[in-house]
Amino acid sequence: MSVFSGRRRILQNPTSPASENPGRLDRPPAALEAARLVLLLLLVGLVVYPLAVAILRATTDPTLRPDPRSLWTPATRAVLVNTAGLVGASSLIAVVSGTLLAWVQERTDGHLGLWGDLLPLVPLLLSPLVGAVGMVLLFHPFVGFVNVALRSAFRSVGLPMPDAGPLNIYTSSGLVLVTSLYLSPYAYLVLSAALRRVDPALEEASRVTGAGLWRTLRRVTLPAVLPAIGTALLLCAIVGLGLFSIPVVIGLPARIQVLSVYIFQLLEYYPPRTGDALALSGLLLALVQLLLILQRILIAPQRHASLSGAFAARRHPLGPWRRPVRLFTVGYLLAAVLAPLGALFLVSLQPYWTPYLRGATVGLRHYLELVGSGVPARAMLNSLLLGIATATLSILWVAGLRLHREARAPGSPWTTLDLFTAFPATFPHLVLAVALLVAFGRPPLDLRGSAVLLLLAYLILSLPFSARAAASACAATGRQLVEASQVFGAAPQQTLHRVLFPIARPFLISGWVVVFVQSAGEVTASSVLAGSRTPVVGRLILDLQAYGSYPQLAATAIALTCVNALAVAVALRLGRSGLDALSTR
Repeated sequence: MSVFSGRRRILQNPTSPASENPGRLDRPPAALEAARLVLLLLLVGLVVYPLAVAILRATTDPTLRPDPRSLWTPATRAVLVNTAGLVGASSLIAVVSGTLLAWVQERTDGHLGLWGDLLPLVPLLLSPLVGAVGMVLLFHPFVGFVNVALRSAFRSVGLPMPDAGPLNIYTSSGLVLVTSLYLSPYAYLVLSAALRRVDPALEEASRVTGAGLWRTLRRVTLPAVLPAIGTALLLCAIVGLGLFSIPVVIGLPARIQVLSVYIFQLLEYYPPRTGDALALSGLLLALVQLLLILQRILIAPQRHASLSGAFAARRHPLGPWRRPVRLFTVGYLLAAVLAPLGALFLVSLQPYWTPYLRGATVGLRHYLELVGSGVPARAMLNSLLLGIATATLSILWVAGLRLHREARAPGSPWTTLDLFTAFPATFPHLVLAVALLVAFGRPPLDLRGSAVLLLLAYLILSLPFSARAAASACAATGRQLVEASQVFGAAPQQTLHRVLFPIARPFLISGWVVVFVQSAGEVTASSVLAGSRTPVVGRLILDLQAYGSYPQLAATAIALTCVNALAVAVALRLGRSGLDALSTR
């Protein structure tokens, strides 16, 4: 059956209103229009209501008013100084490494082809919490695999070594380096896109005049992408301010408290200081919004020129630097992903954490606990179910609204949906979790520790990803197919099901997987909202790390990583099958 089959009302009645204006269609049934309006109102309420209630209660409820004497103390000032130092230093290192990786891949013969495009982004697939725990297993001052190997190597050549070190991850430099390692992909994404838009003829002219490789980089390439460097720096700072996993795993044992972890402790310890946590959450939100404003000013079109179009750049030869540069790229992947996962896998096979593997004690007992009836199995099952429910509801909800609108009026602005789906992206997860706890964690609802509250949090946090997937799907569809369907008299529902959805399916599957991976392994909001009634993997890993149960933690992290990898592989397969089927129609 043809994609555009249906009643050809427009051709039969050329004087109908739809023929005069192809973008105007018969209105859908009242019930369908009412359902769409209800879904949109629920979306707005889901985003606005928790924040509005939190602000209202903070100003009217005496129990939620912060105490200035206990809030502004030397400890709080130290937390703010630590936060500024960590975010500033790690963002700067991340931008330097991300810029170098992007320049190597886009402008030199040291690139690795498709692998070079993928390697800097691989850490985004690994939870920062899992990566941080893997780094602890590698660089713990006493029993870290790397430190034990280094001490053994030094002692084998007669050099005396203490029982600790020589490396120690529980320091400010260790915390900064690990944080920068997981911020680098954000800088790489911005800088690689900027370099593709810079005309390589500028660099060629510099080389012709006798400038060397490094002078061309310093005098031509870097100034051309300077606004993008500033944007990447602000983006890393925004992500770093809301980062919770790495500071809680490495910063707390090192006695380096940052703002996100301090807010978590205010809610975790008894008696909870919810008012102080709410006030500091407002400060964290204000800092993020200030950085976002600076970012918008920096990338304003009138502030700098951009050379658009596709340019075929002649790659600069690195000469003797080519091999070290490639080793740096591969070493980044090894340090960020492979080494932490390898350490986690080795520890997961042991009854307790030791740097030495003994064949008699190696086994899969901790993996078997994940399929039993204990807390680890319940946490894994709850995380998977919540991830599936969040991804399904979010994609159907947001993408359904966006595609339905596109079927009725292609290319028309949809400001309300765009505004409220992008809104959660500007909020740190911890701030949103505190707002939900204040709004729904008290009578008459009292949803503390329930799956419903976790699902609400995950839905709100997933809205930007679902909206991005829906926007990509609509952009891939194009207006021509929708208008052609309208010309042949197809109703909006027919256009949606026979034109838009088949083309959008690969993009929606990709969006589903992204939301699932983000939700199943979510840590920051789960650390505040999860309870004993509904354990989830993110909170379980935090508890296991606090109790020192590293083998159980490692098995849980490896299992979650395998599930995420399987979901990505299935999505790639389904997306490719959808595109192949579409191309044969």
